[in-house]
Amino acid sequence: MTSFSSNWVNDNSQNMSERLKQSIGPQQPLKPRIEFAKNKIQAQNQKLDTILEKLRGKEKTLFNQVVSALQKHDAQHGKMLSNEIAQIRKTTKMISQLKMALEQIQLRLESTIDLGDVMVAIGPAMGALTRVRSGLSGVMPEVDRELGEINGVFSDIMMSAGSMGNT
Repeated sequence: MTSFSSNWVNDNSQNMSERLKQSIGPQQPLKPRIEFAKNKIQAQNQKLDTILEKLRGKEKTLFNQVVSALQKHDAQHGKMLSNEIAQIRKTTKMISQLKMALEQIQLRLESTIDLGDVMVAIGPAMGALTRVRSGLSGVMPEVDRELGEINGVFSDIMMSAGSMGNT
């Protein structure tokens, strides 16, 4: 559990040799990298929102031009504009689907961050529980049994969290 905790959150209290080892060795902790990716996805979603607004505005403008062209009995110009509207709608649909996929990814990353925070919090609690349990096992056997059940629940949570990462 210690390795997960150290890979999850960056501990800034390192001396020079540890910093050198880290710059040569493993990458930065996982949580900041996930948060960075989540923020990048959020920025892309905002850009896609802007693009969608522009496309919808253009679609409305073209639709009004189609209506105007048909009122003037200019079917050829109306057909050309309606083909342009069709292309804009296809593009809008594609961008909307992309935006939805990015939002799903963002939600999954947020869930991953929350799950990692829970695992980091439960790890030390499990260690403390084990230490208390070993100290009380001879003195109060019924408390030892209850603490064993609590430890089992924590273990189940950790196993479930680990299996979620594999699916």
